[in-house]
Amino acid sequence: MEFTRTFGILMAVSVATACSQEPTSPTISEQLEEGEYIDNPDTGLPMNPSKRRLPGTVKIISDKDEHFGIDLSALTPDQASIVKSAWTSYETILSGGRPDCPEAPFAPSDGGPTIYFCDGYDIVRVHGLSGTIESPGYDYGPSLDLLNGQRVARLKFYTQAEMAKLDRPAP
Repeated sequence: MEFTRTFGILMAVSVATACSQEPTSPTISEQLEEGEYIDNPDTGLPMNPSKRRLPGTVKIISDKDEHFGIDLSALTPDQASIVKSAWTSYETILSGGRPDCPEAPFAPSDGGPTIYFCDGYDIVRVHGLSGTIESPGYDYGPSLDLLNGQRVARLKFYTQAEMAKLDRPAP
């Protein structure tokens, strides 16, 4: 009888302990200091340390409509600011410029594309050799990742002469 009672008390304490809520620990991105990165386990490359993320319900409608066709009134002010900033960076690259975001701490080995880690999204300024011997040139444009599974890119072929007119040096 004593054994059954002791066992019952121990079981009740176990269940109570297991069911009690522990304070949530901060996510890895919340623990990072300025300029620190965590590595993507699949690639081994640093990931964007931005603490802000859009929910998966925010979907890109068009790469040509303002703010990617996303209804900003349906978003929180914080979410809308990410979309507005992403649209501005996207248009900046389309016009030959560079976004106002820090470059990622690594670069592809060919020296063409540049990856930027922005607040709430990643954007790549694609600049790669393309064309034929008769018509050499470049594929150029933005490739955006909203870090919620939504991606969009708009690359265009430019001849060397066209690229020279479009490409602006980094500030």
